[in-house]
Amino acid sequence: MNRDARIAITGIGPFSAIGIGKDEVWDSVHKKNTGLSLTDYSIDKKDAQQFYAHNVKDFNVENFGIAKDILAD
Repeated sequence: MNRDARIAITGIGPFSAIGIGKDEVWDSVHKKNTGLSLTDYSIDKKDAQQFYAHNVKDFNVENFGIAKDILAD
């Protein structure tokens, strides 16, 4: 192995509309949960349309030890 090689760990578990973490995602798979939800979208603060989307619910980046202020808007 090349000692100059570099690696990047991009994640340690799933993060999806059906759950966060392997246990929650696996439970949702067994329950046949799609994670789809009807979502309202707007343009210039006016209602535009509704679409089904895979939104991640109840996510707080600070629960993972990451401060919100270091993230880009």
